[in-house]
This record gives sequence, structure tokens and C-alpha cells, in this order.
Amino acid sequence: MSTTIGAEGLGLRTGIELYLADRPSEFARCCVTLMSDPDARTALGTAGRRLVEKEYSVHAFDEQVSRIIDEVLGVGAAVPK
Repeated sequence: MSTTIGAEGLGLRTGIELYLADRPSEFARCCVTLMSDPDARTALGTAGRRLVEKEYSVHAFDEQVSRIIDEVLGVGAAVPK
């Protein structure tokens, strides 16, 4: 769970990878839902983990850095004649 501002820019989908709540009453409702609904809790946790592994893992970071290095060095770019 997060506030809208706390999750800004992370590319998370509300109700899938996280619950968003900007007011205390919304936050409390989300907490109650997660505590009382094991299926919702499991689905949210599974989707969140999948997203973190895809976007924020060491492997994902390595791929991003490799792409940037290749761009900087011009790897794969056509060499002008």
C-alpha cells in the first residue's frame, strides 16, 4: 500500500501490484481488506514480486546499464562511410 505520491513514477497498477490510499479511511479499508482476504493478499503480493523481479532486480539493472553503455559506445550502430 502507498499514497498516490509515494507510488508516483513507479509504474505500479492500483489493485494489481498495490493499493493506493490517500485518506486515512481509505488506508484503513485497504488494511482491513488485506488482513481479511487471503486471496487478495496473495494476488497483490505475487503481482508485486513479479513486477519487482522484472523491473528492479539486479538482472534488470544489468540489462539497462548494458543498453546504456552500448548506446554511448555506438555498439550496433551503422558506421558512417
